[in-house]
Amino acid sequence: MFENKFLLFLILSTILFSLALAYQLLPLGIEGEWTWSYQSFLSNSKILFSLAVFFILIFWVKRFLDKMSNERLDRKRELKFMVIVSLFTFFITLSLFSQNRFGLLELALIINHPGATGYLSVANKIGNINYFLHNYLNFMPYLGVHAETHPPGIIFLFWLVLKMVAQLSFLKIWLVNSYLFWGYNLNDLVSGPGSLTFLTSGFLIGLLLPLIGSLTVFPLYYLGKELYNQRVAVYACLLYILIPSLIMFTPTVDQTYPFLATFVIWLFYRGLKRGQAASFFISGILLSFGIVLSFTFLALFAPLVILSIYSYGRFFPSKKNLFWRGIIAFLVSFAVPFGFIFLVFHLNIVTIFLKAMSINKESYGLGTRTYSKWVSYNLYDFFSFAGLPISLLMFKRVISHFKEICQKRFPWDPLLVAFLVTLLFLNFSGINLGEVARLWIFLIPLLALVSAQAIKNWGSKSCFALTVVLALQFLQAVAYKVFVRTIVY
Repeated sequence: MFENKFLLFLILSTILFSLALAYQLLPLGIEGEWTWSYQSFLSNSKILFSLAVFFILIFWVKRFLDKMSNERLDRKRELKFMVIVSLFTFFITLSLFSQNRFGLLELALIINHPGATGYLSVANKIGNINYFLHNYLNFMPYLGVHAETHPPGIIFLFWLVLKMVAQLSFLKIWLVNSYLFWGYNLNDLVSGPGSLTFLTSGFLIGLLLPLIGSLTVFPLYYLGKELYNQRVAVYACLLYILIPSLIMFTPTVDQTYPFLATFVIWLFYRGLKRGQAASFFISGILLSFGIVLSFTFLALFAPLVILSIYSYGRFFPSKKNLFWRGIIAFLVSFAVPFGFIFLVFHLNIVTIFLKAMSINKESYGLGTRTYSKWVSYNLYDFFSFAGLPISLLMFKRVISHFKEICQKRFPWDPLLVAFLVTLLFLNFSGINLGEVARLWIFLIPLLALVSAQAIKNWGSKSCFALTVVLALQFLQAVAYKVFVRTIVY
């Protein structure tokens, strides 16, 4: 009976929340300091395509869950499931993005615009990449929006794309014909040497970012299966398809961070659970690679420490040496790439981090924002953009798990604790005062797993509950897409 009432509560809450968005009744930030922005409703028949993709998804999900109730997935069916879910994630994201005036062709305009992302604009101006990296610390204050507060990893990768696209004439010709078809004035878009390569690179990157983001379901599935069971892993992957924040921040590099972050956590926990040094080693390398892309990945140390504490007594009761060997392998593989970067390019990642923090405070007014206001609003921003249904499910799971611990029925859930500790640390540290719906997007897979566990606890009604939650997540994603603007260019 309680489950039915809670499901009804989810339905009513999501509908009311979406209506409040439509009537611009909800806060989108702190006025006078920083906000997202509302936009006027524009009737768009393209939404029918998104609806068609969504109904195909629901039809497939129902058939898949019916079959899964009778038998477990073998490795072949697991792989097939992850591929299909990745494709649905990618196509639903692009179908909703295509609601923009010029459809998918706006991917290039957003990536190329120096005020929207900035990385490709910087990469396009690089003459000698070796000289640029050697002098990166001096260049940082002049790199523009976003790029000036980040390590050089993203700029370097975008520079590689520019060099590759310069050799692909067929791709550039196709893109020109597409823009002409949609009525763009090419004199405004292609006005100088190499500008066609710049435009094409932007479009290619704009497609790759959501594609990489959709691949998150692979490490998410394996992490869920390793921590819980196959059913929770499946539910989490299905929930990941319809996360409003992942859709709203297309195309940005942030939507790729969940993929790398989940891989790091999964491999690290796999190393803890199975005593595999190779998993520790690869996890450390991937984490160092992530930090070269964005200092956001430093926050991953929080869940890794929580998982280590949990695993130390559970998996290594009489093999403490094996535990510490794995941790040392992780730390060594984590440190080596930074040493290599320092020796080759004279880049000190600590110095770059301190410089980025200084620029962040001076250029973006973080020093003038009100801490007390943002520590309250940030959590609302993160959970509302993640989706009201899965956020409320997360809170339900926290309450039920607390009761389980008090009654000593189950040991504490390391992933739930890791998620909460990381989230609360980021919030109360004051590192991010605003825009956290985008900045904390790497935590979305953990939220999906916690919410999936809550749905799984519904027992025989879990499949029906999951279908309803997916529908509500889609409704909220459409509401955000239609009435809220998060990327300005």
